[in-house]
Amino acid sequence: ALVNAGGVLIAFAEGRRFSCSDFGTSPSGVANNGTNGQHDLVYRRSTTDGAGWGPLSRAVDVDAVFPPSRFPTQHGSAVWDVTPVFDRDTGEVFVFFAGPGRQAGERTDIYALSSTDSGSSWGAPANLSASCAPGGGSLTPGDGAGVQVSTGRLIVPLYGAGISVCFSDDHGRTWKVSRGKVGGILATEPEITEQFGRPGDAP
Repeated sequence: ALVNAGGVLIAFAEGRRFSCSDFGTSPSGVANNGTNGQHDLVYRRSTTDGAGWGPLSRAVDVDAVFPPSRFPTQHGSAVWDVTPVFDRDTGEVFVFFAGPGRQAGERTDIYALSSTDSGSSWGAPANLSASCAPGGGSLTPGDGAGVQVSTGRLIVPLYGAGISVCFSDDHGRTWKVSRGKVGGILATEPEITEQFGRPGDAP
């Protein structure tokens, strides 16, 4: 995922420690030993319009945020579907992600962390499931980027048996989920943009 944070480009990825697969295997090759499938949230910054990039840094260490003693999962804790959105009015960057479990029956929530210094430092992840996925379910961020529309509203796409969005009208202090979903079970990993009409178009 890539976001332009007021002239600073920030590229995010899932830092898959032991394999490029969703779950993978541990270095020992033993399945389900508490280490396989671990994905950190990593990023790089560019202050030169992408001509050069800073070092790979870690915004979320899953061992620290989702320790196995508190968040037991079959495949090891993970961050996935990283989805940033930038607030041009405040200069704050929000990064949504899901975690820590991937399998049915494992705990899965929607989290977000934010930065007010263009990604030089990050706050602690906040669990936004009560706002973005009330009642539970398998919603996860859209795995791309959110958008700030012309009204100032911040919008992050979500998916899980259909497409919905989580949005904020107060610069990220509170978030709400859209009513209903579009698409069906095969609608996954959505992207979102603002469409502007042409003069004379119907409202």
